[in-house]
Formats: sequence, structure tokens, C-alpha cells
Amino acid sequence: MLAHAESIIGELAEAERDLAALRTVPGGMVAIGMTPALAASLGPRLVSAFHRRYPDVLIRLVEGFGGHLREQLAKGAVHAVLMYGAPELKDFQTKELFTADDHLVGPKGARPVAGETVPFASLDALPFVLSRPDNATRRRFDRVCRQTGIRPRILVETDSATSMRAVVLDQGIFTMLPHSTAQADVAAGVVDSARIVDPALHSRLSLTTAPWMPLSQAARHLVETVRRKFLAMVRKHGWPTSVSR
Repeated sequence: MLAHAESIIGELAEAERDLAALRTVPGGMVAIGMTPALAASLGPRLVSAFHRRYPDVLIRLVEGFGGHLREQLAKGAVHAVLMYGAPELKDFQTKELFTADDHLVGPKGARPVAGETVPFASLDALPFVLSRPDNATRRRFDRVCRQTGIRPRILVETDSATSMRAVVLDQGIFTMLPHSTAQADVAAGVVDSARIVDPALHSRLSLTTAPWMPLSQAARHLVETVRRKFLAMVRKHGWPTSVSR
């Protein structure tokens, strides 16, 4: 009985905190920077989760890659940056959310993605569409290729998540993405994916803020929503990850 009562009290206290937050969060605008792949696959879910709690706040999604997003953060054009492979920089505060396994993503039914895993050696001579060489995921991929002597055929480079998806679907070639980014298309049955092993590749998803620029109340709530949303998505989908608390 005591444990049950304590549980109810805890739930009531949490509900009161949520109501207090709803009463005090102002309108206005908050901006978050994301890489194109994250904006396309996860941005809509983040917007939906945030607006359920704070419907009067305008969210601005800013797409870009590492250098551009950090520049926007330093200028105050965005309040936070969500990206894979964010470097640890002394002038920024970076919080790791989780580490996701990288997957080979390809056309539905293609042999290299037919199983749950694919050895990195099997990527040799496969046709690929990838981000440009200055992208963190691409740099990691290129480094492992040099270390292992594997030579994939990189046929297309693009910074557009939309273009990358279209090339995979229309041209029947492959790409490499964190499982969380590819999960929606895999679930919809339009592509298949296999976790890369021997060696395994991982992408670290981080949220970066500028400590010298205090966040508004709405921006702090957005940052907290990002953290909670991704933890909830990890639990819901059972993504193979290492979660940071």
C-alpha cells in the first residue's frame, strides 16, 4: 500500500510540474539545427512531440552540416544543434544522447541487405551514394575502407537526404546510415537494411549548445523534449544502441 501511494504521489507531482510548465512557457520561436537526414526522418516527430506540450511556440528547423551548424549556433541563429558525429569542442557544450549502429541500406530484396548483419568486407565493389567527404559519417566510412583495403564504388555524393533516398530507390544502389535514420523506410517496406559488422560502425548522436548564450525557457523545453523523445524512440523501436543518460 505504501509503495502504491508513493507511486501515485509521484505521478501527481509530475503532472503538476507538467501543468506548471504549460502555464509558464511563453510563445515565441526556438530554432534547432539538424543534418538533412535527421531533419527528414526525425524532425517531424520532434515537432509533433514538442507542439503537443507547447503549441504556441514556433519551431524553426535549420538544415546543414557540422561547420555550418556550429557557425549558426555561435551566431545565435539556432539554440541547439542535433547531429551525428559532433566533435568535442571546448567552446560548445555537447551532450551525447546515444550511439547508434550503422546499417547498409539498399533496395528491397537486394542480397547484401537480406540478412540481419553484413560484414564490412561485403561492401567491396558495391555501388554507393554517400555524403560528401567532409561529412562525419563519410569520414568514418572512408577511414575504415583505408584500414581494411575495401574499395566500394562511390557513384553519387549528395548532402540532400531526399536525393540520397531517391537514388537508392530509383537506381538500386546502396548507402550507409544510422539505423534510427533508416528505420522509417525499413518499416514501410521500401528498403532493407543490415547492420554492418567486422568491424561494426557506430554513429554518436549529440545535442550541442553554446554555454555563453543562456537558453530561453522555451529553448530549454525544446532541448529537454529532444532528449526525452529520442530515449522514448529507442525504447519503442528497440534500436540497437548505447544510451547516454
